[in-house]
Parts: sequence; structure tokens; C-alpha cells
Amino acid sequence: MRILHVRNVANVGKNLALYQRAKGYDARVFDFIGGNELDYSLGLDTKIIPEYRKLEGVARSPMDNLRYGVSLIKYVVKNGLYKFDVFHFHGGRGFLEMSQDLPFIKAISEKMVMHYHGSTLRVRGRFYWNKICDREIVSTPDLLKFAPGAVWIPNLITEHGLLKKERNDGMVRIGHAPTNRALKGTECILKVIKNIQRKRRDVEFDLIESVPHKEALERYSKCDILIDTVFVENPQQCVWPGVLSIECAAMGLPVCTYIDEELEARFLPKKHGFTSVSRDNLEQALEALIDDPDMRDEMGRRANKVILPIYNNERNAKKILKIYKF
Repeated sequence: MRILHVRNVANVGKNLALYQRAKGYDARVFDFIGGNELDYSLGLDTKIIPEYRKLEGVARSPMDNLRYGVSLIKYVVKNGLYKFDVFHFHGGRGFLEMSQDLPFIKAISEKMVMHYHGSTLRVRGRFYWNKICDREIVSTPDLLKFAPGAVWIPNLITEHGLLKKERNDGMVRIGHAPTNRALKGTECILKVIKNIQRKRRDVEFDLIESVPHKEALERYSKCDILIDTVFVENPQQCVWPGVLSIECAAMGLPVCTYIDEELEARFLPKKHGFTSVSRDNLEQALEALIDDPDMRDEMGRRANKVILPIYNNERNAKKILKIYKF
């Protein structure tokens, strides 16, 4: 079985392809917008379409969309990217911005899967042609209301093997790693940290941005508390622990991140270890964790215990292979 992952949102395509290749499948990743140079991205020079990458996510005229769409389709055909059995699209769209290419892909493939990862589905909804996919997957359960026929399969997470590192320097280090400051509530977080640091000298802050993933993981492991997301009343915001929260929980770190109350009650046990935070309670929640190292350890242990069964890479990757086959 030949599998092509189109786009590498949050490293999901990469992690799935690594697992599938280890199981003997010819799994590749074509990431033409993210700028990730992947060893298994078909050996292609994706820089031949830099205009498409540069303009991804910004306002474009209909003529621009047509021109860049044509150039991309020519590239796909020229390089034989249509010669796969399974097309696994990430980010809620096909090769083209509004999935206009999916009828063609449907005609030549054995299976076509659409995988939603967040803001595209929350804000723009399902594109018309997505309905012809054989199956739809969401990466977080809050997305089910936007794609009712989809199945939730938790993302595979990077198996980093890191655990929280004890520093014993008398300081409490708080980390925050925004991929999008507006959606993470970073402005609110920075204000709260400044307020806390005015009152006490035992708190340091690590803002982790625009660094390689390996370096980011290493810096997470040196934190005592990790803040992922504060509720900001933005329809694009994820209201479930994201990849960052999961990676840090796997290290045994206490994580502060907003979780929708309905999803929390439905999908998580009562003592799950995450601290759900908003503008109103962030400072209070942080001060409680700063003052109580035993609480930090306990919250980290609980989150780790809860997350590992849900985000079991082997089990979740098998669920996706089963979708390909049936």
C-alpha cells in the first residue's frame, strides 16, 4: 500500500508516516506549504513553488488562487504524486485551497481520507467536495460538532523520551510556547507573569518561540509549569489540550490550558491533572502551583497517567490503518 500524506500539520503527517514506514508501508509526506524539509518527502524540491508557500493563509484574489492552483496541479502531475493508493489530506482541504481537486483524486485512488486539525474547520467549515472523502478524522473532540460524521482519533505525539528535569536552583520556571499568540492568549499570559514577578523573585519565565522542535522539547523539560492556552473567546481557539499540552504531560509536567467544560466531563476523568485556565483564574492558578511543589508533582503525575492511554501511538496509528483498509 502506497500512502501519501498531504501537508504536515502539527507533525501529524510526519509521525503517521514514520509509524507506517516502520510497518512496511510506502508512506510519504508532501509538505508544500510548511517549509519542513522531510527526509521522506519524495525527494522533491518543494521550493519550486515558493509563491504558493509564501501566500498560504493570506488573502488572495480569485486570479491568484487560480494561477497558483494550476501551478500546483502541474507540479503534482509532473512528479507523479497521483500514483498512490491512499491520499491522507491534512488541514481540511485537498491539494487545492478549497478541495476542488478531490473529484479527480477520488477517481484514481483506492481511499481518500480528510483529517481536520483545527482552525480551518472551526472558521471555514467543511469545503463542499470534502463530502466525497471515504472517511473524515478530527484530531481533537471539539471538532466533532463541525464534522458530525467524522471520527476522533487522537494525534500521534513525538516519542521524545524526555522527563521533567529537576534543577534545584530555588527558582520556579514557567514556560509558554505559542504557535499563534492571539489563539493562545499570550498577551494575557505575559501580563499575569509580569504581575507575579513584581510580587516575588523566585519565578522565571521562558517564552519558547520560533525554535526547532527538538530545542523546544528540551526547554519544556526544564520548566516547572507549562502554560499552553488561556481562554480568549476566539472561535478559532482549540478548547482541548493540544499537542504541546500532550507532549508536556508525557514528561510529567503540570500543564495549564483551557478545556471546554462539556468536553472535560465527557472525555476526561475527574482527576485528570490539567489546570483549565481563563483570564479570570490564571494568576490564582499559577500562584497555587508556584507555592506548592507537591501539588505540581501530583498534577504532572495525574496528567501523565491520563494522557498515555488516550494518546497511545500504537493504538491510534492502527485505527488509521484500519480506516485505509476498510
